[in-house]
Formats: sequence, structure tokens, C-alpha cells
Amino acid sequence: MIIEIKVHPMSKRILEAEYGAQPLSISRHDILFSYLCFRPMDDRMSYHRARLFLTSRILIDVNDKLAYHIARDLDRIGLTLFKLHKDLMCRHAAAAVQNGQVARKAILAWLEMHGIEEDEFGLETAYKKWQRFQWQLEKKNMEFSSHFRYKTAVKVAKKMEAKMPLIMQLGIIEIELKLSTFIECLKENIKVPKAFNGHARCYLYVVIGKMSARKAASLLGIHRSNVDYGVKVVKAWAAKNRMVAHCLAQISALPDK
Repeated sequence: MIIEIKVHPMSKRILEAEYGAQPLSISRHDILFSYLCFRPMDDRMSYHRARLFLTSRILIDVNDKLAYHIARDLDRIGLTLFKLHKDLMCRHAAAAVQNGQVARKAILAWLEMHGIEEDEFGLETAYKKWQRFQWQLEKKNMEFSSHFRYKTAVKVAKKMEAKMPLIMQLGIIEIELKLSTFIECLKENIKVPKAFNGHARCYLYVVIGKMSARKAASLLGIHRSNVDYGVKVVKAWAAKNRMVAHCLAQISALPDK
């Protein structure tokens, strides 16, 4: 039986790229078959989100029993597929970064490979989704997530563990993660001097971390004047270079929790 399900435009592109022309033929051994079969423990869901995101349609060819099962909860399936495909994109980017690639370029290549247009799921939206994915991974297990990215952040945070209470340690990790994102953003577009990393770290501790120069200097193990100088360097460069200002705006927009 052929049944129509509502999906996000990105999911439609991915399914058509991987399974071919509609109606899609899904075998019982395919992982997608399992996603179509399962039912959540909590049947409640946001139908407002479904109307907002599930704006495309796709036809699949399944047996009568599964078709009846799917028809009972079309919105749930569409939202689940959307979540699955975003997760696959993030894991692709994480693996690419681990192998030395730039995250944004890896995400763009993945979107282009599946024929996903900018108005269906834009690069900036996809990149921010990947950033949130990394933040969530960090919360689950900092040791594991360091294999994907942010090795400097983990290293610096560990060095400081003995110097501060737990709540402050978490704040330092977040600053170091934002520093990694900031430097990566810059390297994608301009050449970054080696000394700039240290200046940027001072800037983020003071501006993003809302610390005094004295406190930042104590945590970083440097003189207070070096912290003041680092903050001035970053501010001056941001005032002259649009890309620096853009990357600073990107990390300022990241969630703190």
C-alpha cells in the first residue's frame, strides 16, 4: 500500500537522495523501517511544531499493517525523521572535524550531497544546530566529546579544576568552548596569528565570562597587564575587521546553558 506522510523539506531531500524516486520502497531490514514502526511512550506532541516544520509530502510503499500503523500518527513520524536527519548531519560534521576538516565546510558538503536548498535548511541554521549538538555532547561526557572537538577546552579546564569550585569549572569550560568556536570561525576566513589565541582567551574571560582582569589573570596564570592588553587587541581588531566582529557575534549568540 502507498501512503503519504508529512515531512520536513530537508527530510524529503534526504529520503529521495537515499531511496530514489517516489514512492519509496522500504524493506523490513532497513533502519528506516524501524523508525516507521515504533511508537513513543508519551503520545503527547506539539502539533503546532508539526504544522510549522512538516511542509513537504513524500510517498512510501509499505505493507497494509504498517500503513495502518503509520496513518495513526503521521506527525510524530515526520518530526522523528526530522530529528534523525539533523542528528546524522551533526555526527557527520563531528567526524569530519575529527579528521581535520572545517565544520562549516563539512556541513555544506553534506547539504549539497543531499540536494538540500538554502531555503529548506540553511547553512547557518545547520551550523548552529551542530554547535548545540556539541554543547549537549559536552554536557553528557566531556571526555568523549573531546575526541570530536574542543581538545584545548578540555585540557585547559582540567588544569584549573583544583583552583575553583565546580560551578566555576563549568563556566570556564563554556568559555573555552566558545573560544574554540571563535578561532575556528576566524580560520575559515582569514589567517590568524598564533599570538591571537592568547589575546582572544583573555578577551573572552573578561567580556564573555564577565570577570575582572585580576581574576582572569589569576586563572590563566599571567600578569594582569597581559589580560588588559589581550582585551584591547581583540577590540581593536574587531573594530577594523568585519570578520572578527562577525565571529564574535556568533559566539555571543551561543547559549550559555
